[in-house]
Amino acid sequence: MDTKHGRRARRFCARLVALAFAAIAPGICAQENLVSTTLSNNRLVVGETTSLTLTIRHEEPTDVAVELPLFPGLSVVDGPSIRPIALLQGAESIRVVEVRMALRAVQPGRFVLPSIPIQVAGQPHATLERLIEIGVRGDRDGVPFLIRWSVDAEEIVLGQGVPVFLEAYNATEYFFPTSLRVDIPAGAILEEVQGLGTVEQYSVDGQTLFRLPVAVYMLTPTLPGTIRLPAATVANGPTIATGPALSVSVRDAPDTVAATGAVGRFAYRARLDPAEVSLTGEVRLELTVVGEGNLHILQIPDPILDGFEVVSDERLEEIV
Repeated sequence: MDTKHGRRARRFCARLVALAFAAIAPGICAQENLVSTTLSNNRLVVGETTSLTLTIRHEEPTDVAVELPLFPGLSVVDGPSIRPIALLQGAESIRVVEVRMALRAVQPGRFVLPSIPIQVAGQPHATLERLIEIGVRGDRDGVPFLIRWSVDAEEIVLGQGVPVFLEAYNATEYFFPTSLRVDIPAGAILEEVQGLGTVEQYSVDGQTLFRLPVAVYMLTPTLPGTIRLPAATVANGPTIATGPALSVSVRDAPDTVAATGAVGRFAYRARLDPAEVSLTGEVRLELTVVGEGNLHILQIPDPILDGFEVVSDERLEEIV
């Protein structure tokens, strides 16, 4: 489906999220006086390299073990090398351990280098997150925004409707896309909805960043197996970004809901007006289903009406 931003009235709910500079598991220290990080260059273009250096205030390199995470937008081309060096501190020379690696820029965008876990003499430590900007080839300032799909559930049930978010992340300012393209996935219903999603604000390396919901959809699988949300393309003026495809697992619904496909919380009510009727008289039977879930594909079975003939049938739906 092709959609234009001007056709949508989107409501954003701003929410400040307090994030530390490093996401660190309990019991891990991230002390700048013990471990410090240095990037030789944090503004690159695709194809260039930068050196990431960790300086650890510890004398024995054999006591140091480093577990490298995946670096988004970058590939490790050399290292990590671990060696002792002498560091001049005022008039005094102290021994420290240096961990150095070379990283090459492979994808344009603004990326957060994750915290690096380090073991120093058996004690866990970690570096702080760092921010790096990668421009397209030939344009150091041509740093595009980043787009991705986000789904809260790792696995969904056949017929279950779940919100999926197309979001921009690591953005330095709010923006409204001028256009976007999202193709319908096979084996699912994908419907755009309004009023969902929040703007999140966080800080890395002293830079304020935002996570923005570009568009929100309700995804309802119609086949079990795996749904592949196709790559989505978003334009903000002359800048165009493509978010990668995302696969979502779908399992069969329980046998108890197979007849109706009902996934959610529902209430079923019946009302007869009048409560008593003479032979050949007419009576109005009103059946109501309310609740939260996949009402848009819910199959309501016809009532069994022994001794009655249906003379008119009317169905009203309101999904909010």
